[in-house]
Amino acid sequence: MILLDEVGSTNTYAKEHFDELADGTLVAARCQTAGRGRLERKWLSKKDCDITASMVFKNLDSGFHAGVICGLAVLRLIRECAPGKLSFLKWPNDVYIRERKICGILSEGIISGGRLAGVVCGMGVNINSTYEELSAAGQPAVSLAMATGGDFNVKNLTEKLEKYLLECYINFNFNFSTVLEEWKLENRLIGQVLEAVSPTGTRFTGVFSEIDDSGALVMECGCGRKTFSCGDIKIDVRATDWEKMRRDIYSGQKV
Repeated sequence: MILLDEVGSTNTYAKEHFDELADGTLVAARCQTAGRGRLERKWLSKKDCDITASMVFKNLDSGFHAGVICGLAVLRLIRECAPGKLSFLKWPNDVYIRERKICGILSEGIISGGRLAGVVCGMGVNINSTYEELSAAGQPAVSLAMATGGDFNVKNLTEKLEKYLLECYINFNFNFSTVLEEWKLENRLIGQVLEAVSPTGTRFTGVFSEIDDSGALVMECGCGRKTFSCGDIKIDVRATDWEKMRRDIYSGQKV
């Protein structure tokens, strides 16, 4: 792991130093001043407050697959630190505790010599941020501190996250289908009503029926079956069966 004192964006740093960084390197920063997420959303954090890190994947040819690995690794960390909380993956690449986002993930391909040389995947995990600090994000968000009432050592958690990332990366390369099925399983909103917003801004409401083999979201709407390879989804808090989700997670049942 490389731990920087301050950087504009760990993704930008990892992309600029991609050739010299070893496969599987985690670039982390104590302070990130120009972080960004999907849809150009800004993500800022005070020094030693949250996890801001990017993983270098030189043995992947898909940003989607990098998001699978990072999502599962972050979810394992959250469940270790907040046992009993309703944590899950939200398609395409967020980690949630109930209806609030705790982590966003952004994958970016690295093109070299006209081909995809690998992927850099950035993660922003809310650790010690307060409600007031997160309210500026413009969407429901939560931190580990808010969820548990505790106070966390960010460096220690970043080292744990590195361990989970490397485990998931190795498992993915040896048993791709098993890791992908685990990722699909942890998308616990399958079967729930949600709203999907397409890249053009069109809104669809329906039941999240499945994730297909390409990683696309499939929704059953009043206008028929819709498939989304990208876009944004919004949770219908009142329509979501949170107790069923909790039972599925803690009983080991599949959704």
